[in-house]
Amino acid sequence: MDTGDPSASTGDEPLTGTDGDSSTGSSSSTGETDDTEPAPFCSDGAVDPGEECDQGLENSNEGACTLNCEAAVCGDGLLWIGHEECDDGNNDDGDACVAGCVPASCGDGFLFEGNEECEPGDIDDNQEYVCGVDCKWSPVVAAPRVVFLSSVKFLGDMSLYEPSLGDYSLSDFPDGGETGVLLADARCQALAALAELAQPSTFHAWLSDNNGTDTSNAVDRLHPNASPQLQAGYTLPGGPMIATSFASLAQGLTAAILEDEHGAIVNGQAYVWSNTSDQGEALGLVDGMGKPTSCESWHSSSPERSGQLGFATDAKTQWTDAGSVMHCGLANRLYCFQEG
Repeated sequence: MDTGDPSASTGDEPLTGTDGDSSTGSSSSTGETDDTEPAPFCSDGAVDPGEECDQGLENSNEGACTLNCEAAVCGDGLLWIGHEECDDGNNDDGDACVAGCVPASCGDGFLFEGNEECEPGDIDDNQEYVCGVDCKWSPVVAAPRVVFLSSVKFLGDMSLYEPSLGDYSLSDFPDGGETGVLLADARCQALAALAELAQPSTFHAWLSDNNGTDTSNAVDRLHPNASPQLQAGYTLPGGPMIATSFASLAQGLTAAILEDEHGAIVNGQAYVWSNTSDQGEALGLVDGMGKPTSCESWHSSSPERSGQLGFATDAKTQWTDAGSVMHCGLANRLYCFQEG
């Protein structure tokens, strides 16, 4: 008989606590071992298939391994700190970031379109313009003059250093009774003639003494036009141009003077006798004893005297003034410039 007592009907239903206990009891199955390996992912520290690298938490778009687990390379558009100066994500060498991921600059061999007209030493197809150190075209008013580095070496008195003669002989170098800078000029003229360069008598040594005469300074013997706009440029025997004018020599060369009279590259250390500024004038320096550093105006091969040097491998200021001297008993090369 149903009494309608609510407690009676509640007793016929499962207790909540009992149901919860039953559920808790069944959870004992979670203690079973799951042998499923986690799926590999980039930055897990292991190089997985399809990944080029994985440095775990060290992955970075500024490091050697990117956030996509790809090895950093120049041209990927990501700046690898400490290894790249720029990275624009392309292989175009005509923009602001060129090969090697370095910023474009005048003289790097790449034409920065819209910012440079040319690269130093370039000559236009009509041979009318040459590119200067500022990457701008300048007109070639006069035919370029030839410049070379002597294949032969000379002592401080301009006497021949015989071991450097190569295929030449002593008889190939008549001195004409000259001494000092004029003997150096004769050496350059002999080399120009042996190499069959045009007008060999117009070559002079880039060499100055301290006598204060009208032939003491190299510029006085080369006779460049008084107007820089009308001066001839200078080229190596086999190219390229090294300067657009005599005046531009003071701005640095567009290429080092490392070709001999035949246009062959001179290898190894190449000091030259000079005592000449980038203006073509005598440096006027003296040694510790007050003696001019010009080997007694290029008349001495004594080890007790010294001569001012240039450094042929340099295209900046040291090409003519290396800031150092050498004693006059040693042998060095000469720069030979064509006048005009």
